[in-house]
Amino acid sequence: RNKQLRESKRAKDGQPVRCLPEELPRWRRRYICTHGWTDRSRGQGVRPQRQIRSTACPFRLTAESVYIQGSWRVEIRFPVYTHNHALLESVYDNYSHIRQVPMCEPLVGDLRLIVRSGGKSLRNLRVYS
Repeated sequence: RNKQLRESKRAKDGQPVRCLPEELPRWRRRYICTHGWTDRSRGQGVRPQRQIRSTACPFRLTAESVYIQGSWRVEIRFPVYTHNHALLESVYDNYSHIRQVPMCEPLVGDLRLIVRSGGKSLRNLRVYS
């Protein structure tokens, strides 16, 4: 993003451009529902599909880093908070990727702290290297 800002028309005209600090991991991140993907056809339609996750759910939001009153903050932009499917805990718990956190996520450090402190709400939580 900083490269884009430095090459922008505003920067080329000599006007000041505020670049993102290096410690901010991302400038913008979009979040969508796990059912929000459009499903592409991969076969000839010979075998019936039993489990279809894609419903083209419209839920989405964009988290963006903005500079407001002397500090960097996260602002939610373009939110659509509606789902086109039932929100059931039993359905949600069946997805294996929901129960996993990639080791590169900043959340992993917090999870390790919860495990060490014996958090009772997360009894089945394990952190694997």
